[in-house]
Parts: sequence; C-alpha cells; structure tokens
Amino acid sequence: VINNKGLSILFRGWTRLWLRQTTIWLSYSIIFDRIRYIIQNRPGRDSNTMFSLKERILLSSLTGAISAVVSTPFDFLKTIRQKQFSTNESVSKTAINLSNQFGPSILFKSYPLRIIRSIWYSVATFLIMDTLNSLPIHMRV
Repeated sequence: VINNKGLSILFRGWTRLWLRQTTIWLSYSIIFDRIRYIIQNRPGRDSNTMFSLKERILLSSLTGAISAVVSTPFDFLKTIRQKQFSTNESVSKTAINLSNQFGPSILFKSYPLRIIRSIWYSVATFLIMDTLNSLPIHMRV
C-alpha cells in the first residue's frame, strides 16, 4: 500500500481526528469551568469548601453529557469519512450532502448512546484522577 500510495496514506484522516479531539477537549474544559462555577457559587453553599462526592459526580456527568452533545456531529462526520475513504469529498461537503439527503438530524445520530457513554466515562475518569490527585490544578475541586 505504501509503495502505491506513498507515506501520506499513514496520515490520512488526521485532520478530522484533530478537529474532533480539539472540539472535545475545548468543550470539556469550558463546560467544566462553567458548571464548576455554578455549583461552587450556588446560594447557601460555602464557596471555600471542597466539593462533596455528589457534587463531583454532578459536575463530571453534566460536563461529559454536554461535551458529547457538542462533539457528536464531528465524531459522526469523522466516522462517515473513514467509511468513504475512497472519495476526496471534504468534511463540510459530506455534512451538506448528508443533511440534504437525510435531513440535519442525521448529524445527531446515536446521541443517547454517546451521551450515556460520555457520562459514565467522564465520571469514572474524573473520580479516579481526583482520587489519585492527578487532576490539573485548575480542575481540582
């Protein structure tokens, strides 16, 4: 394959992967900070106390769910493009063609499953990293 297509075949799809991962990382960080602020500063709560286990689970599950909502269209398009690797159609052109053919809701296919998966994954990762004191300083609660 490398002899016929060259070394570029090894990096095919990296642009879509970086787009998806950047979207996930940025949305997760921004959403995490916003939800943490809301929980930390809600009426009747001392903002100087550590988060309870219930607050940590709420924070990480909401962050995972909302991040999944933001990143799912990019993930879906990346998957579609991987299945159609023989075409040279751009990601935006793929999105437009799919929307025209199936309606815009096609970009949000499998939302419930992705949201549920993101919730438990986010909670588990956050709680493990928090327990091991491995969270970045700005994410510690």
